[in-house]
Amino acid sequence: MTSVCFTETMSGQLSWQPNIDAQHPELKDIDAFKIADQVTHQMVLKDISIEVKIPNKKQLTASQYQKGLPGKITAGQLWLNPLFNKTNQALTTQHQLTILSGRFTLFRHINANTKHMQYVLIATNANHSRFFLVHGFKKVSNAGFSWLKPWRIWQDTTTLFTSLYALTPDVTQHKQISLDKIRDILVYNQPSAYGVIYIYPWRFIQQLISFSIKATHPLRTLKQFLVFFIRSLTQVYFSKQHSKNR
Repeated sequence: MTSVCFTETMSGQLSWQPNIDAQHPELKDIDAFKIADQVTHQMVLKDISIEVKIPNKKQLTASQYQKGLPGKITAGQLWLNPLFNKTNQALTTQHQLTILSGRFTLFRHINANTKHMQYVLIATNANHSRFFLVHGFKKVSNAGFSWLKPWRIWQDTTTLFTSLYALTPDVTQHKQISLDKIRDILVYNQPSAYGVIYIYPWRFIQQLISFSIKATHPLRTLKQFLVFFIRSLTQVYFSKQHSKNR
């Protein structure tokens, strides 16, 4: 198995759910999460290291286009930065959380009109006393797309919708979470906060510069990755169903 590696930085805003103190008493002693009313933070996923696995095949199968290419997130930071009120007083203190591990899926098929880039990662504070699950997806959809709005492709591939879950210590006793446990968390728990974060143009340039390939034949691996990426976009934006609806 060969792979394509890159680092990615996204930033935006995160809004905490009302009454979070009552719902998550484990957060009360963390200044960044002490809120009486809904508070918005700046959220940054900084320098997350992503490795996308590329099968050793000349051509990817239809099943792989359905499932998407799997990957892993091996490093990075989650920053929650304070905002300021009208008197220029910080509402919270800054928190920098370390990403322990995570999963990434490139262009998972959702339906004929939609694919997702999916992110799931675990972050913790400096002394490993608090753990958080970040679940996010970039929604690539042909809804509202036309040749008159080509910038929609940029918006779809650079906008990450995120949910943040506060985890109890028993869930993360080994600092790793199984896929089944992640599914349970997403199904049976309400997120502590929601956010929308973006890759800005200068960050995108940094991402391109960071690209590297782990393969015996790197050019062939790069070609496979680019073909998968472009074909996946084509399947969404220029699908037969979309053509019928125009």
